[in-house]
Amino acid sequence: MLKIGILDYKACNIASVFHSVYNLGHDPVIINKKNDFKKVDKLIIPGVGAANHCMKYLKNTEMISELTKYKNKGMSILGICLGMQIFSKTLFEHGKTDGLGFINGEVIPINKSKNIFNIGWCNIAMNNENDKIDKIDIRNNSSFFFCHSYFLNLNKKLNNDLILGEVNIGKTIPAIIIKDNIIGVQFHPEKSQENGASFLNFFMNKF
Repeated sequence: MLKIGILDYKACNIASVFHSVYNLGHDPVIINKKNDFKKVDKLIIPGVGAANHCMKYLKNTEMISELTKYKNKGMSILGICLGMQIFSKTLFEHGKTDGLGFINGEVIPINKSKNIFNIGWCNIAMNNENDKIDKIDIRNNSSFFFCHSYFLNLNKKLNNDLILGEVNIGKTIPAIIIKDNIIGVQFHPEKSQENGASFLNFFMNKF
């Protein structure tokens, strides 16, 4: 049984992630202060909320530096939706917000002129050109639940090594990214039934 940290930035819905971790046989631990990181084997950053609030809270609680140290030690981190988006350098959500800078990309609206959400089940096209494809247990065209109005904007030609899966929402955007010991997903595995449970199981037991 692993201790799986769940980062609480006072805006996200951590309950469903907590119960998913517990139901898969591991020990969920809420991370809400900087000294908590040393208690856990792996970390999940859930994803509901506003980018500026999230980053401001992490900065004010001195958790950005501890999160960066955790990543630099090679510890496994999963970012879900907003949790993935804050891996980026810059987020353009209600203004401009600095992200963690783990990924050289930016987060922008799905539609710059209208407040459009992508909500519902979408199939993921796995990137077979990525040599890390064998590391992840997701079949091509597997369906997952999405709920977002912003996305991580990456140039595929320059970042093909990061993009493991994509989803078409009228435009093709990253659905799964991987870099060293961090993995990010735009979908919500905790709300994606069997496929989501399978993915979380992969992260906790194999990544």
